[in-house]
Amino acid sequence: MLKKKSFGTFSALTAVCLLLLSNASPSSAHTVSTTSGSCWSYLGTHNPSTSATFKYHESVTSTYKTANANGIAKWKSATSSKLTATENSSSPNTILEYWGTLSPYYAYHTVTGESGEHQTSWQIDYNAYKMQNFGSFRDVIAAHEWGHVWGLDESWCAQVLMYAEIGDGGGTAQGPHSADVTGVKTIYGF
Repeated sequence: MLKKKSFGTFSALTAVCLLLLSNASPSSAHTVSTTSGSCWSYLGTHNPSTSATFKYHESVTSTYKTANANGIAKWKSATSSKLTATENSSSPNTILEYWGTLSPYYAYHTVTGESGEHQTSWQIDYNAYKMQNFGSFRDVIAAHEWGHVWGLDESWCAQVLMYAEIGDGGGTAQGPHSADVTGVKTIYGF
């Protein structure tokens, strides 16, 4: 985050170089000022831009690659292609699949690196044991986890995608709700 203050020549050049080297556009170097709205709240960090990259861990089967792709597609559709994500084997962001018989989670998003409010690396873990009989609902769970990548926290409004108990039979969302979309529009300013 760049703050307004008096820079010396060296410091200003350093700040510009760091911004360029971070591969972030100037519009993505910002502080989120509105942190909640009707049925959405800000996680505190978000992907640095509206375009994310990720790589699959070797553990991920085609079932969860498909669910992940469909979850991304739900956000792309809901935001008129403003939010996108593509596979890139050199990405610092990882998608994993595990068999967690004792885990309480269907899936979860973990920030593994951050700079200011930006997630510099993250991972999404899909629990194949808990989600084995979910069918197409896996796509909804994947879209929920991508909501965390885009900066949305859990919600207690049952109609939204970011509903905290969406995997427990609660919630009605099949994709991003208008409140979810309002949240990411506020975070990214589009």
